[in-house]
Amino acid sequence: MYPGPDGETTLTVTDHASGEPTRFTVTRSGGEVSVSSSLVSGWTHELA
Repeated sequence: MYPGPDGETTLTVTDHASGEPTRFTVTRSGGEVSVSSSLVSGWTHELA
């Protein structure tokens, strides 16, 4: 479901209404994927 090695990826999403960019940091470590950003904090998804 989440292929690839452990590591960190940063995604930038721009809100078309406000033009404000939001940075999401996706971290994969030991079978867990966690996402953090200015909008979402502490969300973790355990891999099956």
